[in-house]
Amino acid sequence: MTCGRFLHMATLKYDIWGFSDVGKARDHNEDTLYFNHPTDNPVAAHLLQDNGQFLAIADGVGGMMGGERASRLLIDNLARYFYQPRTIPMAAYLLETIAKANITAHAEVEIAGASTT
Repeated sequence: MTCGRFLHMATLKYDIWGFSDVGKARDHNEDTLYFNHPTDNPVAAHLLQDNGQFLAIADGVGGMMGGERASRLLIDNLARYFYQPRTIPMAAYLLETIAKANITAHAEVEIAGASTT
């Protein structure tokens, strides 16, 4: 007699939304929110399965549009690196991805004092 197990993957449905407030000190918002969805950015299904869903928030710092640019560059670079094929554990991959994105953003931001968290 053969006994088998069947693994059924549950379908996870979720709604994602974000809100960011300018606050009282600035006249523009320097935050960047990122919600990746396969229909927005076609990613191979196996990369979504292997790496998971990428969601990110970056708080720009520096004023004069510098923080806004820094937060956008960081998020754009994180999103680009996140779905590249990986051969190392996710925790190490995330650290490597953040380091690569940080280097790229620093190289592109030319505004003194501009940064992001």
